[in-house]
Amino acid sequence: MILRPVLVASAVLVLLLVGEVLVRAAIRGEQARVLEEAMLGDRPMPIADEQGSLGAMIRPHPDDRVVYTLRPGVRDMIFKTAPVSTNSHGFRSEEEPVAEPPGAVTIVTLGNSVMFGHGLADGLSYPDALRRLLRERRPDVPWRVVNASLPGANTMMEVARLERDLLAWSPDLVLLGITNNDFRPPLYVRVEEDLDALDRSFLLDEASRRLAGDGADDPRLAFRREALTNRKRWADLEPGGRQAPARYDGLHGRPAALRALEGLRRLSEREGFEVVAVLVFEPTPDAPGRRAPELVLADACRRLGFPVLRMQPEIEREVEAQAEGRPFSWDLFSASDLAVSPTNGHPSARLGELTARSLLALLEQEGVLDRLRRAPW
Repeated sequence: MILRPVLVASAVLVLLLVGEVLVRAAIRGEQARVLEEAMLGDRPMPIADEQGSLGAMIRPHPDDRVVYTLRPGVRDMIFKTAPVSTNSHGFRSEEEPVAEPPGAVTIVTLGNSVMFGHGLADGLSYPDALRRLLRERRPDVPWRVVNASLPGANTMMEVARLERDLLAWSPDLVLLGITNNDFRPPLYVRVEEDLDALDRSFLLDEASRRLAGDGADDPRLAFRREALTNRKRWADLEPGGRQAPARYDGLHGRPAALRALEGLRRLSEREGFEVVAVLVFEPTPDAPGRRAPELVLADACRRLGFPVLRMQPEIEREVEAQAEGRPFSWDLFSASDLAVSPTNGHPSARLGELTARSLLALLEQEGVLDRLRRAPW
């Protein structure tokens, strides 16, 4: 008589375990389906963001090191008050074939919001201004400038993107933007159910949702913005004070950024392209006892043999001239015509033009343009 209850309990336990396995398998399949559709399609993944945010313009990338990219075929989406479009490859630049035309020189730009043209309409970023200057100076050369910049990206993501996707464009020159968030985790990260967790039952969760009439979560895969202001940080969401899920541990921090630069040098030597770093903004002054990320990376680039353009001295001279000799401050910068607006401190179209001209001068001074064309200017 005792055996029968034991058998019944065992059978129920087996059924529950089988049900748990089946529910987790179903969720795993749904996650894979949602992710695959988002990676291959031209629609964004559902993201809990306001309309017109970056989240509405991005899609996940198959490589965890790249994390996300811009969606191809975006048309005049208003982002930070300015219309943004992308070409069929998901770049904020002219439509170009992947195969390099005969005699062409291809420049690939890697950066985040500063190089992207945050707050500027299409065609007003400094990579756009550089392309115009090059075509004016040498209209006989088919110049291609592929702007693969992405707001919220860091050095690790940018180098991984170059290695994974952009070498197909046969770059002759790579411009690497350096900013103060290059040590930070990606601005958006994939958040998925931990289907290996043993401290919860997905079967019971599913039953509870159905009894409550809520249905399944839709979707079970999304991007989560890393808190950069006073919003909840990842440390509040996960134990151990993490700034991002564990899968992204190799995608933030100083050691990871320096390793990425070493990888970029190896890529440049193997593939035969040149690298120039662009540092638009610098801290003034640097915090005592601490080297700001952008200064650390600029020094590393010099050690690796990459020329570095520094725009801060020119920015300060221009701001002080507009302020009738008052010493530079970031408040004066925000009020000048070098900022997008008093509330958006990214480079304006005018600062983009100044940056492009200074960059062209550096490329000439370093002999980069001569080497690209194999002929003097």
